[in-house]
Amino acid sequence: MNDNSGTTPVSNVIYLGDVLHIEASVAVDNHVPLRLYVDSCIATLSDNKDSEPRYAVVDKLGCLMDSKSPDSSSSFTRPALNKLRFDIAAFKFQGDSRSMIYVTCTLRAVNADKPADASNKACSYQKQTYRWVSEDGSSAVCVGVVTPAPALGHPGSSQALFLPGREGATGFLQRSTSPTGAENGCRRERLLLIQLDRTLECM
Repeated sequence: MNDNSGTTPVSNVIYLGDVLHIEASVAVDNHVPLRLYVDSCIATLSDNKDSEPRYAVVDKLGCLMDSKSPDSSSSFTRPALNKLRFDIAAFKFQGDSRSMIYVTCTLRAVNADKPADASNKACSYQKQTYRWVSEDGSSAVCVGVVTPAPALGHPGSSQALFLPGREGATGFLQRSTSPTGAENGCRRERLLLIQLDRTLECM
């Protein structure tokens, strides 16, 4: 059967540096209104979120740690109370050729009328003002967020190829095949798949 709709086929091939759009949601069809939070999202090379190396995209009960990185423009957005979105540039771990990245997220759903607090928050780092801001009202809930120290590189590695300031990583992350992304005619290296797992806790 031929598809004559004229639409471009959707590809599941992801290249280093491509922006990934991630949305978490909870169904509220037969439930009181709920507000969804993402407590954590941990990127690893296996389906064990505690394995090494790992990178905390979201951590500290709802802080988008990736937004603190100098090369990141990610932030939380909330299209509806029961949904939360953020973007992240595709990456790989330095010195590892595996092309599958697992992202394990822990979600939290609370009554929609419950105000944000230190345990229920969606905070992004705003570089223009050098502070953490909340997607849900007062940013006071974000006060006290401590950013982990930058990871150390592997001995003998070429730090120019990687991003030495990625916060929360246990090893450097690579987002392009060269410092400029296309030097010497290099094609962007691709990631075959990023697999998302999640758990949901209703409060």
